[in-house]
Order: sequence, then structure tokens, then C-alpha cells
Amino acid sequence: KTHLSVVDPIIWALFALWLYEAAGARFKGMLRFDPATALFLLCVAAAAIRFPPRMRCIKETVQMFEYFGAAWLVVRHRTRSSRDIRNILAVIMGIGSAVLAIALVQYFSAHTQDFMVCGTFANRNVLGGYLALTMPLMFSAALNAPSVAWRVWAGVLTAAGATVLLSGGAALGIAAGCFAVAAFKSRWRIAITAICAALLAVAALPRLPRNNASVLYESVRLCDEQGTMSQRYVEWQAAATMIGEFPWRGVGPDLYQENIGMYYGSLPNPPSETSEHDSQNLYLVIASTMGIPALLAFLSMLAAGMTTSFSKAVTVRTPWTEVMYCGIFGCLISYFFSSELCKSKWVRS
Repeated sequence: KTHLSVVDPIIWALFALWLYEAAGARFKGMLRFDPATALFLLCVAAAAIRFPPRMRCIKETVQMFEYFGAAWLVVRHRTRSSRDIRNILAVIMGIGSAVLAIALVQYFSAHTQDFMVCGTFANRNVLGGYLALTMPLMFSAALNAPSVAWRVWAGVLTAAGATVLLSGGAALGIAAGCFAVAAFKSRWRIAITAICAALLAVAALPRLPRNNASVLYESVRLCDEQGTMSQRYVEWQAAATMIGEFPWRGVGPDLYQENIGMYYGSLPNPPSETSEHDSQNLYLVIASTMGIPALLAFLSMLAAGMTTSFSKAVTVRTPWTEVMYCGIFGCLISYFFSSELCKSKWVRS
């Protein structure tokens, strides 16, 4: 599988335009790159060097450079004014509207299994990863947008996302991200957000057609009714064993699923099947496929993003920049926590 989507050629085309514009300006001020991101990409490239070379490793490495390198440079260059930020928000929320509309149709369809309430993605866990990266931004727009129409639009999208969300790991991350967004304004907003979250969890979710509260709990529970450990957490132990054997460069980018099975034999009671698709711990996946240095660089990259977005949200007080940077800070908080229980890095959006 190449896992290419319509987004990939769009990024390539935009990056080509960026290169043309940057060359005209002799790249002045346009190549500033976060050191943690550069270190992460260096670790990815080192992990991909295999003999004989593996096409899947090369493909994953190219896409890592595409998303964390080319796309980052393009977006950074196009967020210099409030108008740019508003346009980017419109694109993000427009795509989110389409994804959530499809997910709502699936959610209310009696013929769709819980696992396949996924919008335009592969399954509920990948949709959960996508929502973890976008819902705090939508929540920020609902709270801070200068336009009433924008607030209503963002509020509807936030409610729709809460309805179709069936991945417990993503739900925990999104809750943390939304509380972080609410904390920027006042203690009253935190209190109101807490009350709304409690009403949602206790009164609304159990009464939805799919009994969301029960589905969310079952997706992250430690043990089943018989006391057997959930496959997700059993696989964590196997992944830790794989990290211990390949601590520096891992087994190779995108080769986690291909290799994890052989480490089940190191467990006291090996499971008969693997865990649910895309429910792995992202940090264990990175460390086992690209090495512990890549994981540390990735966490540093997240920390740098949180620091930058928090600083800009506090110091830059124009309405649209406040919406964007408060939302990005919340999204990174959400991403950090949800990645423990779903592979949101693999979301192609």
C-alpha cells in the first residue's frame, strides 16, 4: 500500500510553488526550521537505511519529509496575516464539515458497525485521530471567533464530532485539549466547559443511538468481562520487547505490523490475535520502528510546537490569530494524550 491520498499531490504542487517564490526571494527568512523537526527527520532517514532496501521504508520516509518538512514550510509561509489564518481555518473547517457529514450518515445507519463509523478514513480509530487534531481548533473557533456565524458553524462541528467519536483514546485527548483551550480566557470558561463535559458524559452519550459511553469505555478498558487483558495492552509489552532489541534505529519505518507478531512469543501468555487496527500506542510504534532517538526528537517537536503556539496565543491578540494559536495549542495537547491509544500521526489530512 502507498497510502497516497489527494492531499499528497496538492502538497507537492504547493511546495513547488513555494520553492519558486522562495528562489525569487533568494530564500531570505524562508528556510528557518525547527531543530527538533530536523533531528526527527534525520532519525527517520537513518532508520530507513536498510540492506537490502525496503520500498515500504522509503515510501514512509518520503511521506514523513513531505508532511513534517514540505507541508510545514508551506503552511508556515502562509500564516503571516489574519486573512491567511482565516482562510486556512475555513479550509480546515470545510474539510471537517465534509468528513463529519459522512460520519454522521454512517453513525445513524443501522447497517454500519461501530468500528466502521469512520467518515472518509479507514476506521473509527483513524477518525478519532483526525478529530484529536481538529476538534480543539473547532472548539477554539466556537469560543473565540469574532463572527457569530463562525461560532455557530464551529459549535455545530464540535457537537457533530462529539456524536460520531467512538474511540476512547481520542476522546480522552480531545477532552484535555478542549480544557486547555477554555483555560486561555477565564476560570469561568473552564467551569462551564467542565459542566458541559459532565452533562455530555453522564446524560447525553449513554442516550445516543450507539450508547457512545459504553463503546468508548470498551475501546480503552484494561480487561474484558472474563478478566482477560485487552489485546491493545498485551501488544504494548511485545512492542517494548522489540524496542529493547532495536533501540537505536528500530526495525524500519512502516514495518511495525510486519514485525510485532514475532515478539508475541516473548510474552508469558501470547494472545491468539493482534489488537484492533490503528489502536497502537504511537510512541511505542515510533520507538520500535525508528528508534528511541526518533521518539525523543518527536516529543521535542511536540513540546516546541506547544511552546510556540502558547506564546503566540498569549502575546498576539488579534481575533483570528487567537483562534488559531489557542486551537493549535489545544490540538497538540489532544494529540499528545490521544497518541497513547491511537496512531493519529498516520492521519492523512
